[in-house]
Amino acid sequence: RTVVVVNSGSPVELPWRDEVAAVLLAWFPGQEAGHALADVLTGAYEPGGRLPTTWPAVLADAPVTATTPTNGELPYTEGVFIGYRAWEKAGTVPAYAFGHGLGYTTWAYDTVTATPDTVTVRVRNT
Repeated sequence: RTVVVVNSGSPVELPWRDEVAAVLLAWFPGQEAGHALADVLTGAYEPGGRLPTTWPAVLADAPVTATTPTNGELPYTEGVFIGYRAWEKAGTVPAYAFGHGLGYTTWAYDTVTATPDTVTVRVRNT
């Protein structure tokens, strides 16, 4: 029943991720890191953040790993295949996709109604 706090500014390998109860990404926590982590770990606040990047299961799966500029330039040699397109082209499945994030609660979908212009879903915190 271990929660691992990862303080990283970019995706890293987490080969042990399935062996722990939770992984909490601190990202760039700032001077209030200790207080914020305590609030999240004790349940006072919901960890509401979502990943702004895609994290590979292993580094070799990442379609782009060269992200250090040379002489002030960073060529996008992958062309239009950036972000999710790069993952689709490579045919690899990330450990955590862009936007991934979980919380402490569960949800139930009560009703769904659709019109030609909108879809409305009533969600209940269970």
